[in-house]
Amino acid sequence: MTYASSAAPSVLAILDADSHLMELPDFLSRHVERSMRNRIPTLDQIRLADVGEQMRTYRNAREHAPETVAELVALGDRITRGPKWHGALGAFNGRERGLALDLLGFHRQVVFSSFCATKPHLGEFRREPSEQFREQLCFTPYPFEDVGALIRESMPELYLFSSDYPHAEGGRDPIGRFNRALAGIGEADQALFFGGNFGDLFGAGDGVAA
Repeated sequence: MTYASSAAPSVLAILDADSHLMELPDFLSRHVERSMRNRIPTLDQIRLADVGEQMRTYRNAREHAPETVAELVALGDRITRGPKWHGALGAFNGRERGLALDLLGFHRQVVFSSFCATKPHLGEFRREPSEQFREQLCFTPYPFEDVGALIRESMPELYLFSSDYPHAEGGRDPIGRFNRALAGIGEADQALFFGGNFGDLFGAGDGVAA
């Protein structure tokens, strides 16, 4: 039994919405169009505990050594207790990420950036910030946050329900707490929060659960 299926054995497919890409120093320049490469900064100056140093040890890597991959795969459902950051299976390689998904039992993942917070050349950006927010950002509030106020002050398309299971921050009654926070919010916007926005993000169909 996998990590995910042990938590929800009756669910056919589980999607993970809290995974991170561990970028390498040249991640930005390697993925931008050629005309921009000389203008894009590297990630060499990351100073987050020991992560920056670990990142630099993988500077020219595109995958882990085959023997390292074999050792990590051999962990099976104990993969969550294995190496973290750049040392994790699938940290920066798509093929390895597929192996990790199989071990963990996730059908699909939303993968977030870890270090690419630098946003050069925003002065050349032509879209309205509200357009970019609506199409590119999603948030999963904690149950103790006032999601109703967040929706009223911004946009209903930005927020998705999440129990944060199995972490304690989700509390004992996340659905009830969210329902109370959404008092006064229209039914259509509540439907977006509890399922519609998730469907837009994942393209979820029947039999898929978060």
